[in-house]
Amino acid sequence: RRRDGAATWRRREQPTKRVAEAVAGESGGRMRPSKPKVPPPKFTIKPPNVKPLPDNWEQDMWAKLQQAMSAVHAGQPLGHPYEILYHDVKDMCIMDMAPRLFERLERELEKYIEGRLDALVAQENESIDFLARAHACWTAHCEEMKVFGKVFLWLDRTYIMRESKKKSLWEVGLNIFRA
Repeated sequence: RRRDGAATWRRREQPTKRVAEAVAGESGGRMRPSKPKVPPPKFTIKPPNVKPLPDNWEQDMWAKLQQAMSAVHAGQPLGHPYEILYHDVKDMCIMDMAPRLFERLERELEKYIEGRLDALVAQENESIDFLARAHACWTAHCEEMKVFGKVFLWLDRTYIMRESKKKSLWEVGLNIFRA
């Protein structure tokens, strides 16, 4: 050590130099001038550009679904893929048309099932033949309800399950067939 205190002076300088380097970061020890603080930009949220639905949109969607239901009852191909029909039902439910869609579906099922059961009862009632026809009618009904369950799944899971008084689509079909 030196007597004039030079070593002491270097020790005091070293911590200050480290702090300056840490503050300066990668700037090589040079301090950057501070930038003026700019307020964050203001964001405005604009509503989406949604075009209004055509006046007959609901009727067109129901006609498409009704055509698919008729094809299922007749044992023919649907005419539209399941996915398109499912999304049509979903769109109708999102647009708050679920109550009307459910009522229309229930009426359509009642009309078809009652017609099928009336035709079954009107035929000659020989016990073995009647039971075989009743079994075939029940099996066809179950298969049709499975298809309707796929197409109207969104309605069944959102609207019907939310309403405490409404029964699932399968139960509705079962009750109509029983009556």
